[in-house]
Amino acid sequence: MKDDIRDSAVDNAVRNDYHSGILGDGENLSTAENRLLTVQEICELLKVSKTYIYSLTSQKKIPHIKMHGHLRFRQSAIDEWLRSKEIHDAEYLSTEK
Repeated sequence: MKDDIRDSAVDNAVRNDYHSGILGDGENLSTAENRLLTVQEICELLKVSKTYIYSLTSQKKIPHIKMHGHLRFRQSAIDEWLRSKEIHDAEYLSTEK
């Protein structure tokens, strides 16, 4: 219970700092593209398990941020990462043989 309260407080503090532009190099950041996602949110977005996300992060196969023992995922970095994973018709057809 104490951990849940502490985690919630850290999440709120990180989000508040991030959205007010304190994190990073102090620029006024777009909250839509640069929103920080939690592990739960990234799991829901990608429709995968927490175990799979933890595996990807430990192998450094997905862009992530680790702050105070908490994983976060920048929305814009995840969008770019997903685009890099897309298979286009020409690529797919050439590897299908």
